[in-house]
Amino acid sequence: MTRGEWIMRRADSAIILAGGKSSRMGFDKNQLVIDGVRLVDILSTALLSLFAEVILVNNSPDFSPPDGVLVVSDELSGMGPLGGIHAGLKAAHSQYCLVTACDMPNINLDYVKFMRELLLEPGMDVTVLATRYRPHMEPFTAFYSRNLIRPIEDYCRGGGRGLNAFLSKQGVTLIEECVARRFSPEWSMFANLNTPEEHRQYLLSR
Repeated sequence: MTRGEWIMRRADSAIILAGGKSSRMGFDKNQLVIDGVRLVDILSTALLSLFAEVILVNNSPDFSPPDGVLVVSDELSGMGPLGGIHAGLKAAHSQYCLVTACDMPNINLDYVKFMRELLLEPGMDVTVLATRYRPHMEPFTAFYSRNLIRPIEDYCRGGGRGLNAFLSKQGVTLIEECVARRFSPEWSMFANLNTPEEHRQYLLSR
């Protein structure tokens, strides 16, 4: 097997969560615009430069998808990000999938490459590869294994809903914060836009 074939099988899929309405933003975040271009299109283009497969999870029937991406909808409705991750993992071909969200404007492809290289190391077998932030973790810009499909279903059927509560039971492998800050000293690669004011401030800072 060539290295390209190994990457394809191991970690060549990315998932963008763009399925839910935001009460704080006041409109679907998949319609966020940066410099006249939808953020979801910017993210899709960036990820397609690194991954063979980009999957966008969206539940809006009138959503116009970016070129070159596969669009899927939640099967587990009402489960928030966990439902989106489940739908994306089910549609993916690779064992590991990068998961990010449509409101994260500062994707750091160098860090994503670094994470993927860790997954390609011999004997590396994890459920989730994420980043430590103080006593917590960053659940997005993280790689998830397709082995989580069934545990997510069982968790949701048992009444669970929260992503962090689910991950706390999965034995997440964490990259230390000091390592991640070599790529993003100000931690901007994990920033997300939750409100119109955050969107405005982001645009002013560019």
